[in-house]
Amino acid sequence: MEHQTFHIPFTLPNGSSGTARIILVPLTDGRTLVACMDDDDEDDAAVNMIVERLFREVCKAHRLKPDKVVWVEFTYGEIDAVDKAFGGWERVVWNGKPGESPEWHRMDREDWAELGTEPPLDPNKGFGRNP
Repeated sequence: MEHQTFHIPFTLPNGSSGTARIILVPLTDGRTLVACMDDDDEDDAAVNMIVERLFREVCKAHRLKPDKVVWVEFTYGEIDAVDKAFGGWERVVWNGKPGESPEWHRMDREDWAELGTEPPLDPNKGFGRNP
C-alpha cells in the first residue's frame, strides 16, 4: 500500500523535545490513516503528550479533513495492565470533535481489517503486507 512518510520536530511545555515520524496512508474508503510514532523511542519525548497539536499540524499541512482522518500511534514495548493494555498500535478516538480529548485503544486484527490494511511487522517498513 502506498504511503508517505515525513517528520515533525516538537517541544513539550516542560522543554523535552522529540521528533514525530508521521506516515500517511490513503484508505480505500476515502479516509486517510495517519500513523504517528516517536522517531527515536530512546531519546524522543512521547508523541502522545502532544497528539492534539500534531493532529492539527498534519491536517493543515496536508489539507486533510479532520473527520476523514484515522489517527493511530505506535509505542515500542507493550504492557498488559489489570484493566487495560498499553503500547503497540493504538487507535486514537476523539471525545468531541476530531483533534480534541484523545483516548487510546489498543488495536487488534479486526480493527486493521476495518481499515483495509494490516499492521506492519516493522513500523519502519510501511503498511500492507510486509515480507
